[in-house]
Amino acid sequence: MAGLNKEILRKANAAISAGDHEGFLSFCADDIVWSTVGGETLRGKEAVRSWMAREYTKPPEFDVQEMIEDGDFVVAIGTIATEENGAKIANSYCDVWSVKNGRLAQLRAFVIKDSERSN
Repeated sequence: MAGLNKEILRKANAAISAGDHEGFLSFCADDIVWSTVGGETLRGKEAVRSWMAREYTKPPEFDVQEMIEDGDFVVAIGTIATEENGAKIANSYCDVWSVKNGRLAQLRAFVIKDSERSN
């Protein structure tokens, strides 16, 4: 069914934006692999849960500009702003998700700080 995986990602991102980490995790496979290119790789829901508790103390602000689905893959391109020590950190990103059995199974995230939008 075309578009189903995009809808899963839209709902999962909406949960993150609302600060609902458990809601996000409900869309993830138990053995999710979350990799940030040039950074760390998280394995399993518990690792993602711990990372989110540490990194998303305030919900991030997403602006998804494009979302492309091809088979079991969904690519999201946009910007994400987080807060760190009271300062807004803006990033451009490209997330490449693999979806298996209706669950987010693997992420390869390419994230670049956007110094023009950060304060």
